[in-house]
Amino acid sequence: MSILSSTTQVTFEEVKNHPVVQKMTSKFVSIQRDDVARAFYRTWIKHYNAWESIERKEQHSIDNISRITWDNKAKLFKVYYKKTKNFSPVWYHYTNGEWY
Repeated sequence: MSILSSTTQVTFEEVKNHPVVQKMTSKFVSIQRDDVARAFYRTWIKHYNAWESIERKEQHSIDNISRITWDNKAKLFKVYYKKTKNFSPVWYHYTNGEWY
């Protein structure tokens, strides 16, 4: 079961401890891991909360992320979401609290 539902609020600690986020942050020096996870979390939570439908929230849940990469040149995260029953796989750029 997803750690997200329409009635629960996800904490930074839950996102930071998610295996996909941990894998991404492991590429950073340990002292920076929390800062990197916090930067990702700020954008992800805004993105997730922007959706109103249960189907879109499911697609953009933390548990539906297949991988996250960091583009050092562009200074942004590339976030890849898995296919769901209602939607094809999709990916976004996450940067400075915005996504596209």
